[in-house]
Amino acid sequence: MSAFRVEARKRVKPGFLLPKKHRSSILISMKQWLSGIFHFFDKLVDEIRHKLSRHPVIYAFIGGFATVLFWRGVWEFADYFPFLTPGVSIIISVIILIATGTFISFFVGETVIESGLREDKRIDQKTEEEVKKEEERVEDMYRFITEIRHDVVEIRKKLEEKERTK
Repeated sequence: MSAFRVEARKRVKPGFLLPKKHRSSILISMKQWLSGIFHFFDKLVDEIRHKLSRHPVIYAFIGGFATVLFWRGVWEFADYFPFLTPGVSIIISVIILIATGTFISFFVGETVIESGLREDKRIDQKTEEEVKKEEERVEDMYRFITEIRHDVVEIRKKLEEKERTK
């Protein structure tokens, strides 16, 4: 019986090439640099969306064109992997879509994401009492909106009367 000798290796820590005093300053400057880049693109996206939202047809064409190009690129890239047969592709995509919660939101809509952020329960998870309370809240909002509409009509009438008397 031979005995194997296991030697303990010294663990190499990340950043071992840099002196300790410079490691944190480099990480901080990289973080600031990345933060600046993210901020720039965030502002750029807001500006582009703001301008394109005034022209919805052009916005739709640009978005559709970009979406088709994106999926064309994904399709072409997937062709480089011979193991991605149609069946394997479906299995992998369904697992990823379910894990990220986008499988259901794609078919159901944005309300799933919004309710998840608010930590709302699904309708099948709510008790009858919770459903009734939610219905009451919706009815109260409807009544409130109706009152506001009525008030607006009254204000318009008063303004018209004032303009006629002038």
